[in-house]
Amino acid sequence: MKPTLEQVKAYFKNAKEVRGVCGTVLDISELTMSHGAYYVNDVYAGDEGNSKKISLFDYDEQKYAEILSYKEETFTVSKEFILEGHAAACHAWKKRIEEKFPELFTKKEMEPGKWYSLNGHEDLLIYFTGRYGNNASYGFDIFGEFSSTIGAHKDDTFEEATHNEVKALFVREAERRGYKKGVTVINLLREVEDEISGDGTCFGGTQLAMGGQTIFLNGKWATIIEPAVELTVAEIEQKLGHKVKIVK
Repeated sequence: MKPTLEQVKAYFKNAKEVRGVCGTVLDISELTMSHGAYYVNDVYAGDEGNSKKISLFDYDEQKYAEILSYKEETFTVSKEFILEGHAAACHAWKKRIEEKFPELFTKKEMEPGKWYSLNGHEDLLIYFTGRYGNNASYGFDIFGEFSSTIGAHKDDTFEEATHNEVKALFVREAERRGYKKGVTVINLLREVEDEISGDGTCFGGTQLAMGGQTIFLNGKWATIIEPAVELTVAEIEQKLGHKVKIVK
């Protein structure tokens, strides 16, 4: 039997390591199969300069060289499919999948000084300080309302929030708390009473200013100074339910 080159290629199609006719062991997965230069019936695998060469058919024994191992078959699988399978797998298989695709399961850490949304909730935001725990930092709860006791845990899933996403929640919270043009506050930077001169806002990660006044800084909201109420003597007496005498 004298196999053709095509037959030899088909036989060794998925072969990786092969023990040749003369006992040489080579990885032929990257080598080229061809006929011998002097002996037409000699079929071998070799590199471009024939520095690596191995005979693939024994004419005396009428048999192919021994295949020691095969190339791994590869398939295209989507990231979503792998993650879905991982979520549904038992503990042992979860570990196998994680070992096979470590780039999908290497746990990233939140960086201190950045805002993150947690566990798939767009409005659940935390300013990460580097600490974990139930009351790790401040931020916004799942209802989008400010809280000074937002928790963060190492097994949380998270996405870094954008500047505009965080600012939008702060502006909404400021309006809910009553900050607006004409309101007097204790400016958190200057620590003096002053009036908010407009509705324009400026957000800087840990600081929110409105109308020239710093109304939020490092987890704290500025105190709103309630305006003095002007009442006549009659109005005071009506509220108190009895007569009053003004003493100078």
